[in-house]
Formats: sequence, structure tokens, C-alpha cells
Amino acid sequence: MNYFAKGILTAASLAAVLSLPVVGQAGQAPSSKQVKEKDLEPVGCDNRAPRVTAVKLAAPISNTVDFSGSNGALDPVPLLEAKIFVGGKKNSCVIAHFSAQVNTGDNLIVFQASIDDTGVMEGHGLLPDEIRSPQLTTPIVMDRGTVFSAARPDINVPTLASYNFFQIVKPGLHTVKIKWAGCCSADPASVSAETLAAVLTLEYRGQLTKQEDDDD
Repeated sequence: MNYFAKGILTAASLAAVLSLPVVGQAGQAPSSKQVKEKDLEPVGCDNRAPRVTAVKLAAPISNTVDFSGSNGALDPVPLLEAKIFVGGKKNSCVIAHFSAQVNTGDNLIVFQASIDDTGVMEGHGLLPDEIRSPQLTTPIVMDRGTVFSAARPDINVPTLASYNFFQIVKPGLHTVKIKWAGCCSADPASVSAETLAAVLTLEYRGQLTKQEDDDD
């Protein structure tokens, strides 16, 4: 199994990598003027007459799955899961707001949001080449290494992770899942990520009332 091309990242080197700006051209830092209309992808994602469903983690939970395996391995047991019934007669939008308080335990902690296990929701990326080569192909969002107190290096100071996702779905019953894993180590047995608290809030179209029309 291949891991980091140049060895395991230290907390300092990882922080340096994640703090690097994304450049539009070589040697040029990005600015708001560089974001042009052609770089954006508007999506008609209708969720009028919304309902809200929320789930939370009942208690802190640890995970020893190493994301490095099998082009990006995630724990098959979801961190959070919710069933929703999307109303209407047309396709509409599900919006997922996810947040968590985490101890990474290693270099990173990664998350993935999906609906009905048919692919990921909009908003994911890939683990950067600079962190792991060859690049892993499973889409994720990630949170950097846990901060350690200078006065008490034996105590983890949790970090906060949050993200928004969306996906267009057909009317009917759907299952939304948040999967996760630790990342990444030359000794997979040592990988341990911990989520202390997590919340998943879903906005979606509810069932129409007699006074509403699907085209309203």
C-alpha cells in the first residue's frame, strides 16, 4: 500500500501545506477579480416549501479507518444518517449543513456526504497531490490536524469542521449519510480520529398542501 511519497506529514509541515494559497497562474496569488463568471456554475436547485430535519451525534465516537486505503477508504458505518421524504412532483433540492468538533488523531480527518449511496453531494473535492501521492480518488472534505496546547502538549485541543452540500433529487424517500475516516499514516493500525460532537441539518421540499401548486 502506498502512502505519502515523502513520508508522513508532521503537524508543522501539514499546516504549511494547507496554508498555501491556491494560485490562478504561476507566482500569482488569487484575488476576487480573478473569479470570473465562466468560473462559476449556477445550478437551479429548487427547495421551495422547505422542511427541516436534523440529527446529532449522541456521544463522542472514535474511528480507526485509514483513508489511505483503496483509493480513499471511508468507514462503511456512517457518522450520521437521516431519512427524509421529499415532496412535490418535480426534482428539487436537498441542502445539507454539516458541522463537527473533532480530534484528528493523525494528519487529517475527512468527511463525505451522500444521498442514497448513489454518489456524493455537490461540494466535495479530492485530497491534494501535495499531501498524498498518487492522489486518492474518493471525493471528500477535510479538516487539518488537531491543535496541541504549547503548555500541555499531551492534551488535544479540538478543531471545528463545517461545510454545506446540496443535491437535486426526485420526489420520494431518501437517505442522507455522512461518512468519515482518519488520514493518513504509514501505520494504519495507529490511525484514530475522534468526533466529539456533530450535527447534520437538512433543508428540503416538503409535501404540498391543497393550497400549493408544484410550480409555485
